[in-house]
Amino acid sequence: MALNVGTSGWRHLADFYPPRTREVDMLAVYADEFSLVEIDSTFQGVPGIERIAGWAESVGEDFRFHVLAFGGLCLHQLRPGAKPQPGVSWRDYAVPAPDFLFGEFAAALEPLGARLGAVTMQFPAYFGASAESEDYLAECRANLPGLPLAVEFRDPSWLTGNERLERTQEILIDHEIALVATDFESAADAPPLTCAATRGDVAVGRLHGRGAGDFAHQAEDPLARARHQYGREQVEEIWAALKPLGEEVDHLDVILRTDPSVCAADARQLSEIAAAPDPEPDWSWRPPAGGHN
Repeated sequence: MALNVGTSGWRHLADFYPPRTREVDMLAVYADEFSLVEIDSTFQGVPGIERIAGWAESVGEDFRFHVLAFGGLCLHQLRPGAKPQPGVSWRDYAVPAPDFLFGEFAAALEPLGARLGAVTMQFPAYFGASAESEDYLAECRANLPGLPLAVEFRDPSWLTGNERLERTQEILIDHEIALVATDFESAADAPPLTCAATRGDVAVGRLHGRGAGDFAHQAEDPLARARHQYGREQVEEIWAALKPLGEEVDHLDVILRTDPSVCAADARQLSEIAAAPDPEPDWSWRPPAGGHN
């Protein structure tokens, strides 16, 4: 397993860059410490191929980019005046993207080449587990052939209950889509941290923070970030869950998506904990003198 840790975005990290670092140089400076970054600006629109090419040229061959898929591909565009309603199919208010838009998005990523680690399709909280949602996942895979896709579910119905979780894993394995292991606060409507290898080449973790009440905001605003900073015990707990997942894949890529004021520090802390050697077994204990009666 190769572990890669990084942040979502790189331009606005607090206290990370030396004074007077030019914006054009930031990615190269960032890549001196981290081996992975998530491009999140792509959620808001199909990127320009020249800009993508410039980013690829700023880093070494082993650096990995994750790309957040354009929100329109993931059903974040709603019909005018429409709002999600409990018990109502997303097809009644969300607008599926036309096929050509998938092609334009994929073409824009071509300059990344082998540096492309995964394209994460972050679906909204109203995209629950259902036959029509499964069909849409199949359409996404058919429209993005060859790309290393990952999917982040924000509706826990995909991951709750053994039978449903097995079904979700089977679908993703069939479509060669990685299941993103997400970490949110422990809210009733938040998806649980679920670690399952559904592609052999990559597994993805996205850590969103555990601040009280943050998930409700994140579910409403897909780009919202928690101001919560992970404590060491929390990071150790998360790493204990992710580490076995990494043993099943070629690359375990973990993205910190907390607030820019703490994001880089969170990523450093995870890297340090993951790099620490496992504790040596304590062989000093001996049975009491006299043995057993």
